[in-house]
Amino acid sequence: MKEALRTYMLTKTIITDIVSSDIYSFPAPQGQALPFIMLTRVSEEAGRNLIAPDERYREVWQIDCYHSSDQSAETLKNAVRVSLDICSPFTMGDYTIYNMFMDYSNDLSELEQKGGQEGVYRKQMDFIVIRKKTKNP
Repeated sequence: MKEALRTYMLTKTIITDIVSSDIYSFPAPQGQALPFIMLTRVSEEAGRNLIAPDERYREVWQIDCYHSSDQSAETLKNAVRVSLDICSPFTMGDYTIYNMFMDYSNDLSELEQKGGQEGVYRKQMDFIVIRKKTKNP
């Protein structure tokens, strides 16, 4: 799912116009130049019905948007949200995505005082993804 999510995001020019192809799985490369996006799967839970597990999974993905200014980080965050907040089924790589939506957002920017405000601006979002694998590995 991680590579499918990254590949899907790379098809969205609203995102790539800002970060090019700099979308990484946790951890991002040390010293990575801004801006970039980091993807982390937080949890995965198998679907259940009354008889047995079904083929659907519920995952939580943390997506961190890093940039050199607060406004630029907010713009990147909004680009990701517009691209990934989807309520109707669609295909993403080998997966059928039934629903994907932002569940939570947080500002985790770190500022340093050096004669002004400099630092890394980080906007974090958690997305809920309901999916099933549609192709065999």
